[in-house]
Amino acid sequence: VTRLLRKQDIQIEPTDALSKVKAVVLGLVRRWIYHRHRGFRYPSRFVSVLFIGGCVVYVITVEFLTAFVPPANYILNELSKILDAEG
Repeated sequence: VTRLLRKQDIQIEPTDALSKVKAVVLGLVRRWIYHRHRGFRYPSRFVSVLFIGGCVVYVITVEFLTAFVPPANYILNELSKILDAEG
């Protein structure tokens, strides 16, 4: 009974060749890629662990860029000067 009250998805048939190829490819891709299940929610613990993990990766990346890139740039510049001097 509950399905009768839901709005039905209208599928439009593709008319030209490009649209048909696109519809076939998208159909294959949709079969292999995760699709949303109605009413499903991720557990809050999982979401919070992903968020904290993203924050940790961000902090480590920023620290790496600020700590190691300037000295590496300096070393590369000095090596470039040495190579230019030797000719």
